[in-house]
Amino acid sequence: KGMSTKHFDSIKLPKHAGFCRMIEKARSNRSICGSCDEVIEKGHMRVGIKRCSKFHGKMKANFVAIRWHHEECDPKNHYPLESSEPPTKKISESMKVPMEFRRAARQATLDDIFAFRDEVLDGFRSLNEAPKCPLTGLCIPTKADGHVHHAGRFDFKKIVDDFVKDKAIYNFSQFSYVADQFTNVVLEREFVQYHRTKCRLIYVHKTANLWLLKRNPNLDLCNLCHKPHALHWIHGDGVCHGCIFSQKGREKFLSQQAAWFQLGLCPHDLKDEIFCRVPNPKNPGFHPAKIFLRTNLERVASTKFGSVKKAQARLNAKAERVKEIRKRRYDTSRSFQMKLRNGRTAIHSKESGEYEYATLKQLRYLRNLGETEVVGLSKKKASEIITAKVKTRFIKRKSKTPCFKDKSLEDCALHYFFQKYRPVIRSNHPNIFEPGIDILTKKKWDLATKESKEQFFKVAKKERRRQRRKRKRKSLEALRPKKSRNSYIFFFEHKISHFRRCYSHRAHTEIVKLVGQAWKSLSEKERQPYIEKANMDQIRYENEMAVFNGKEGSTTLQ
Repeated sequence: KGMSTKHFDSIKLPKHAGFCRMIEKARSNRSICGSCDEVIEKGHMRVGIKRCSKFHGKMKANFVAIRWHHEECDPKNHYPLESSEPPTKKISESMKVPMEFRRAARQATLDDIFAFRDEVLDGFRSLNEAPKCPLTGLCIPTKADGHVHHAGRFDFKKIVDDFVKDKAIYNFSQFSYVADQFTNVVLEREFVQYHRTKCRLIYVHKTANLWLLKRNPNLDLCNLCHKPHALHWIHGDGVCHGCIFSQKGREKFLSQQAAWFQLGLCPHDLKDEIFCRVPNPKNPGFHPAKIFLRTNLERVASTKFGSVKKAQARLNAKAERVKEIRKRRYDTSRSFQMKLRNGRTAIHSKESGEYEYATLKQLRYLRNLGETEVVGLSKKKASEIITAKVKTRFIKRKSKTPCFKDKSLEDCALHYFFQKYRPVIRSNHPNIFEPGIDILTKKKWDLATKESKEQFFKVAKKERRRQRRKRKRKSLEALRPKKSRNSYIFFFEHKISHFRRCYSHRAHTEIVKLVGQAWKSLSEKERQPYIEKANMDQIRYENEMAVFNGKEGSTTLQ
């Protein structure tokens, strides 16, 4: 994505353009040694380190600077330098890295930081997009709108301190600097390599609150989803909690439980492997989960079983055997309509429903529908029978007065029959479910005589006529012309958009009051255009009403 941690393996080390060494006699007593800070006397040999600066205050880059040294204080281009005895106190207490050393270290890493920034901008520019700050969500269209920051566990200050500890640097007086850079090129290159292994860079907007990164050192872009989260550091990678157990996370990491289910590796096989602990995904109060690298576990599986495919085939064969045993137990028990205690045995097959017998709930539902129980009826077959019966016999009741436009007269009469007799049947059969009550009511309708049905047909005919008149009235109202508008309505429609732009910070009710006040302040001459529009609209309404009444009268005569 161009926004995550940058790995600098593909970038070559800087060539340090403009670096050279000079040896000559001192021409005056003005030069001072960069190592011992003493004056180099005139006529003595001196060694100069010449560098081109990257930045020098307000001056432009490539500013040439020279640092002179005594011949015996010359910083040789090798590392480590002259050994010195370590201090008697602890390193963390006695070691204070000078500001000049930190400034030179930062200058040494500028090329890598600029390369990271350019790569981010070029990657998004190829997509015709601007990168977004992961902290603020703002776009960063140009270089001036953003900056690169160290994120994660290692900020720049900690990287410098760790470098000094690892290299056992105790005497900083042996270093000299020119143009805020190291005069020792070998030292500079070693620090650049160390910085590349430790740093995690993030490109943020210039207005981003960097206090969030300082207060939460684990807040950084996830290496998998590329979004800012509080990260877990797993084998050198920063991964958020959601991505560890996601599909992308399982491609790279495996937990101890997943190693058993996917590769057949028991905890005894993993005792020599390196792992990281993360909070348990099911419950943070449980024991932490152990996360391993998938490549390491596949290597262990290949050593134990011959290859990863053989390990997976062995697991699949074991799963098939277990499934066959569960199916055999399930068939034996369910054929006698028994309920199993062991839930694992009951779930013997999820791929097909033919081998699963009908559940007790399905059998109870079939009984309420009026069907006899069948021993050995499959779950799939029972579901088909229930669906067919409910679809054909169940009548949906949406309202007390449904629309009878597309229904037959018999269906309308059946609706009123259900309204009268369904509550009676429900009270007589309290143990039967709703679909069963509908079936009993339908059977009573089928057995009823023609004389008893006549009253329901009369009610249905009357309701049909009423709905027909209502639909006709609605169709006529839809054709009625739009009423005329007065002069104030025309003024309001003309001025409301202007008032909304001028008084956008006010409420709608206040704006309407201002429009009314403006209308009251108009003179008769200023109101005349709106009055003419109102008169024209009144003539239009009268003409359209005359045509509408003529059509309405002809329809009534017909």
